[in-house]
Amino acid sequence: MSHRKRRPPVILPQITAQTMVAEGKAMAFVDGKVLFIEGVVPGDVVDVRITKNKPDYAIGEAVSIITPSKERQNPFCAHFGSCGGCKWQHISYEQQLQYKSQIVADAFKRTGKIHFPEIQPIIPAHPDTYYRNKLDFSFSTRRWLIQSEMD
Repeated sequence: MSHRKRRPPVILPQITAQTMVAEGKAMAFVDGKVLFIEGVVPGDVVDVRITKNKPDYAIGEAVSIITPSKERQNPFCAHFGSCGGCKWQHISYEQQLQYKSQIVADAFKRTGKIHFPEIQPIIPAHPDTYYRNKLDFSFSTRRWLIQSEMD
């Protein structure tokens, strides 16, 4: 049986998130490399634990928020962050719509090389809470662990 030493996690200190990207992740740049960060808002200054490090990009999670963004808000759902459903509740609904519109525009322009003269604004949901109608269920012989139990 081999006993490989586990490398200590890489922690990047005081990273400032710059924008939102798909799947509710924030994006920052570190030494010219793209860093995607879970659970962070643009403007947050955070310490980030790297969970995946590839040549062109890295993925991480915030281990501490040094300075919260002015865009950050308290999520309305007690399960935010643990159930995996809504990934944007820590940002105001109006700001969510702006970021999501920009993500769609970027996908057309940058990825699809399709240029539209104007993309119509997103029609907001009314009410803007508890409007989701999608559920994902997972089944296992083991119970779900929350983040504090995994730490």
